[in-house]
Amino acid sequence: MKKDILLLGAPGAGKGTQAKFLEKEYNLIKIDTGNIIRNTIKEATELGMQAKKYVEQGKLVPDELVINLIVNTAKQIKQQQKNFLLDGFPRNLQQAKALEENKLFLDLVIEIESSAENLIERISNRRLCTNKNCGGVFNLKSNKSKQENICDFCGSSLYQRDDDKEELIKTRFETYLKETLPLSEFYSKQNKLIKIDGNKDVEEVWESIKKYLSKN
Repeated sequence: MKKDILLLGAPGAGKGTQAKFLEKEYNLIKIDTGNIIRNTIKEATELGMQAKKYVEQGKLVPDELVINLIVNTAKQIKQQQKNFLLDGFPRNLQQAKALEENKLFLDLVIEIESSAENLIERISNRRLCTNKNCGGVFNLKSNKSKQENICDFCGSSLYQRDDDKEELIKTRFETYLKETLPLSEFYSKQNKLIKIDGNKDVEEVWESIKKYLSKN
């Protein structure tokens, strides 16, 4: 499959999990905006320090801080004659148009839809591996690690992201509805959008995605 794909959905919709399946199954290179931003914060770069104040408040990092980074990364992937998978970018119309202005046109947008109740429960119970090379993701209710606060895959400790705490979840969801959801209409008009029921189990969601891709 030769497609450049965007995964669209509110925080906690399961984009990260489905992205891993897509990467492995279709040999895509994932551009994870969230990880890129978190790494710049950890490295205490100038960009990272600017981004940190927004992340800690549960707000989106301003466009000017991320557009050039993502565009350059995507172009490098295309120069290698490979296909990319976007997760977390574009998150608003300005960013979507910036991609197209740089001749980076998406082939498919997969929107994972979930109810607000499911999203809040998933996010507040999510735990991540501290080893960024591992990327393990667990949930205190639906996918607990075998040993408390220890990653099943690499043995590193688990942590909760600051913006995954319950007091910030509603802010993130409201921001998504206001700034990111219009992308659904934008790509729908281009006949590039498919919607997947994200309230189902992880495997059921994946089977729905694979079923569509096998026919297209």
